[in-house]
Amino acid sequence: TQSRNLKGGERNRGRFGSCHTMLLVFAYMNGIYSSREIEKACRNDIRFMWILQNSPVPDHATIAHFQNERLSAVMENLFYQLVLKLSELGEAEFKNVFVDGTKIEANANRYTFVWANAVQKNMNRLYDRIDRELPGIALKYGLSESAELEEVIGYLENFARMYGIEFVHGSGKRKTELQRDCERLTDHLERLEKYREALGICGKRKSYSKTDTDATFMRMKEEHMRNGQLKPGYNVQIAVESEYIVGVFICLYLKKRLPKPSKK
Repeated sequence: TQSRNLKGGERNRGRFGSCHTMLLVFAYMNGIYSSREIEKACRNDIRFMWILQNSPVPDHATIAHFQNERLSAVMENLFYQLVLKLSELGEAEFKNVFVDGTKIEANANRYTFVWANAVQKNMNRLYDRIDRELPGIALKYGLSESAELEEVIGYLENFARMYGIEFVHGSGKRKTELQRDCERLTDHLERLEKYREALGICGKRKSYSKTDTDATFMRMKEEHMRNGQLKPGYNVQIAVESEYIVGVFICLYLKKRLPKPSKK
């Protein structure tokens, strides 16, 4: 009674049990993923009512909290326990495992791509520019010709503070040569860090999406536009034995196909 009197997402929060986990699995099996649609099914679908076994219907906020905060953290372990249970029952012997995969389009913007080759090319150009400009600026202020970029920027900022040189901004204000040199090197450093971050996100991949950094641009099997456009997606691999899924792997990049054996 007390749980029914609570409002919003606080009602029944944390009361999920085994039957509620079965409820979500059954909903996923029927293509229902929205927390609001699951709540609606619990009130109108007799199959969901049977799973609840007269338990109070959880509201959508409770379902979303369980999905995002609790279930996602233990999903991999639950799947591992299921595979072990299949092995104990003799349903899976791991003698003949069949692996197949497909590419699934990600829910990401198709035009927010970042290409590793383009980033690397821009980074190399920036390195060349830094190599041309940095030694001259360092020598101008009495530093070694081999001084690092961060070292020179720090020295210029300390130099400005020591001699009371104020950096100005806005139209109609004339910048000193010291400020122009400092801002130029600072801009180089910020761009360099941006390129390094992008390459770190790419890893072994050749691209990624800005709105979903885990998604990689690849060609899909279903091409509605028929123009060969690359789309952000995932390469999903599934291992099956005795009609049971015993392994799932999501690859962020496309592996090269193995060469076909030569015929002798």
